[in-house]
Parts: sequence; C-alpha cells; structure tokens
Amino acid sequence: MSVLHKILNSILFSISVLVFSSPALAGPLCALGQGGHGGADIPATPLAHQQMRSVAQALCQKFKCPYFDFAQTQTTKNAMAWSDASGNYIRYNSSFMNGELQNRGFYATTGILAHELGHLIDFSVNTANQNQATREATADRYAGCAFALAGEPRENLLALAQSLQAMGSSPGYPTAQERVALVLIGYNQCSN
Repeated sequence: MSVLHKILNSILFSISVLVFSSPALAGPLCALGQGGHGGADIPATPLAHQQMRSVAQALCQKFKCPYFDFAQTQTTKNAMAWSDASGNYIRYNSSFMNGELQNRGFYATTGILAHELGHLIDFSVNTANQNQATREATADRYAGCAFALAGEPRENLLALAQSLQAMGSSPGYPTAQERVALVLIGYNQCSN
C-alpha cells in the first residue's frame, strides 16, 4: 500500500468545508477551468476531502501553503483556484471530477487538486503579474511535486498525464505535451 493510500485511510473528516492552516497573500484569479466562481458552493465529498488533505500534507511539508476554502460547485467547467481580498479558494465541478475518476482513476483527480493547490502556493509566493501560461506551468510542476513528496512512484503520474492530454490545448495554457513534461519536471525536482 502506498504512502498516499496510508495517509488517506488514516484521515477522518467530520467537517463540511475544509480549511487548511497557514497564512496567504491575495493574488490574481487563475483557474484550470473556465467559468465563474461564487455562490452555489456545495460541501466537498469525503473522497475529495481525502485527496485534498493528502495533497496538502505532501506539498505543505515543503512549501508555505495558504489557508484556503475547499468545496464543489457547478459554476466551473472542471476545477479552479483563486485568491482575492476575502481569502483563497479551490472549487471543483463534481461531474467533471467523477468523470475523471471513472475514466482515468484516483491519481488523475488527485493530480488535478494538486495542480489547483499549486496555484494557491504560487499566488502566495509570486505576487508579480505573470501570464496565464507561466502560472499554469508552475501549477503543473507543483502537481508533479506532490506525487514525489507523497512517495508515489512515477507510474502513478500516468493517469494525470492522460487527463491533461485529454483536455487538449487551450489558449493561455502550455500544450498538452508540455504540461505532461512539466508534471514530470516537478516530480523529478521534488524526488531528490
């Protein structure tokens, strides 16, 4: 059983909205998906809580993670992260995540959440205005890093890579091939 699975199996969740603790600085809106935010938030599922908790435990042991609010919403196409004057947020579309879980598996959805937490870490340490492609590249590297820090073998990145390739290329994002390479770079940087 992998370290990530052991962590997941040992965590019980009794709260409807999970807030992780460490300070944060506000940053610009940036999202994996397209769509708005606000309103219509629904508590995250227990599985999503487990995945986000494991991602946060992995990344926050190495990086200064901001406080953030985590929930599901139907107002975004897939998943998104943003920071504003009222706080830091990660939201996901449950239909999208359930589809990824069924089609590509547990590691794909874990990687998507790691990508979103990567945005929040980036916002808190890199307040300069960057273009979207640079921010997305950084978040992809954080996703790969999360797998390495959790002790996951490289092979478990395959599901995330398949998910990124299935999304294809979008304006403002690195190409699907570049994104897969960035995830591997992040993994390699954090596995040393």
